[in-house]
Amino acid sequence: MVLSKATKQALRGLIYIAAQQRGEPVLSREIADYLGVPVQCITKIMRSLAKRGFLEAALNIAKSSLPSGQPASIFRMSDKLS
Repeated sequence: MVLSKATKQALRGLIYIAAQQRGEPVLSREIADYLGVPVQCITKIMRSLAKRGFLEAALNIAKSSLPSGQPASIFRMSDKLS
């Protein structure tokens, strides 16, 4: 079976999130760093998974609340899957 690049990144991202403490939120930037992909790319993929119920998302946190000053998205596993 051949999986697309986005599908592989989605699966690896889900595995990364699942490996965190139960219910612990994860920044899209953390996932992107782990996978070695641009933040915008992984954010788009993770938002798609959240839309389908695989993740819960808190989108676009205020710039001032992050050390880098850049907006980010936070994801965690959906309670439906835990």
